[in-house]
Amino acid sequence: MRDDCMIDFVDEGWMHYPKVEELIYDVLYRDFGVAPDGDWRQPCSAGEMVAAQCNMKLAGTAMLVGPRGAERLQLRQLAVLPEYRGAGIGRALVEELEASARAQGTNEIWLNAREVAFGFYEALGYEYTGGVFVSELTQIPHRPMRKLLR
Repeated sequence: MRDDCMIDFVDEGWMHYPKVEELIYDVLYRDFGVAPDGDWRQPCSAGEMVAAQCNMKLAGTAMLVGPRGAERLQLRQLAVLPEYRGAGIGRALVEELEASARAQGTNEIWLNAREVAFGFYEALGYEYTGGVFVSELTQIPHRPMRKLLR
């Protein structure tokens, strides 16, 4: 990851941080005609969220959804600004959440990956658990994936 970037946990979820909400919407939903106040706005109250800052600018975020220490948690809304992609920020965000989940006794992380991110998640050790489906929200192809942590 870039030397000018740092990863940190977000204390109360993105709903308390308008810049995080804006980043998630701009990166993951705006281009697909999803409303800013639509169903994508899943609170992180039962989970954890991390954010990356580079040169004091919010560059990316990701969250785990589910109760702390649950057997399985869902990775959601991994979003990195285009100008920071390829710098290891996405990988660092996922690895930070995986480490936290492992420390809490979680055995599996699952997600629904967008088609453009299949290779990214495979490189991080995630495997397919089902076939391609089209998201009702964005109308783009996704696949369920998972990673066993133990």
